[in-house]
This record gives sequence, structure tokens and C-alpha cells, in this order.
Amino acid sequence: MKSPTLESYHYKPSFGKLFQQLFEDNAISDSTLRDEACELLTVLDRPEMADYNFPSSITCQKERQPGDRTFGITMKRVVEALYLTAEEFNMPNSTRFISACICAEGRLVRVECESDADADLEAETMAAVLAGLAADWFMDIVNPFLSVELMYGETVSPFQALKEKV
Repeated sequence: MKSPTLESYHYKPSFGKLFQQLFEDNAISDSTLRDEACELLTVLDRPEMADYNFPSSITCQKERQPGDRTFGITMKRVVEALYLTAEEFNMPNSTRFISACICAEGRLVRVECESDADADLEAETMAAVLAGLAADWFMDIVNPFLSVELMYGETVSPFQALKEKV
């Protein structure tokens, strides 16, 4: 199956290439890929990784609106919600997309950290990278008209014309 095109806004070329390989590799079942992704996400359950799983952008909402339920949002739960949505709408390619993204990020972290042999550094890097991926997805959902390019310093928005009309 052909992989969807990834925007190149801030992902490394190595990520896109590995994502595409994982997404298109029919020798890797959807369940195997998802199992690997879920195993990688367990790093966010570790208490010492709470700053990554509960980012300040979410916790500051809790402080501003104490009655708001945003405090239940974690980066891991964002990914779980995406999986659930893909299942509810019977979208196996979306499930595979999520898994392939997570696995690509995880494999790249392992390659980058393998020379260090510092398990704590690898775990923290993994948590940061996976939380960043989940945060990107969360922002895409919460602010569909906010271009990710704008968040990273670019000035082009795919929804600019629509935003100007609204």
C-alpha cells in the first residue's frame, strides 16, 4: 500500500523515509506494528517522564480553568484517542499510519542513542520525541486552522484564504 505524503514542516528526512518503509512494508502486520508502537509509548507512563506526558501547554489550561477537564489530557491519551477513532470509523490505514509514525520515531531515537549506552538518556529522548509527535497531532485537532508551519516560524498556511474569509 502506498503511504500518504508527509508534510516536511519539521520532520527529519530520515523520519519520512523510515515512516514510508514501515507503512508500506506488507511483511509487517498492522498488529505487529501497533504492538511495537504501544511498547514504545510505555515510556510515557514512567513517573520521571511526567513532564513529557503532561506538557505545560495542557497543565496551564488546568490552572486557568480549574473546572475544565483538560487535566485528563496526556500525550499518551491523545495517541490512544487517535487509535480509538481509527477503529471506530474502521480506518485500518489510519491505525497503521499512527503506528508507523511512532515506530519510525522510536527506531530513530534508538539509533541516535545507541552509541551513548545511557538508558536514562534514551528513555528521556524517546519520551520527548513521542510526546512531541502526539502534541503535533493534538494541535492539528484542536486548532485545525492553525498551520503547523506557523508554529515553527514559517508564514505559509494552507488555510489562509479560508481564514481570511471567516
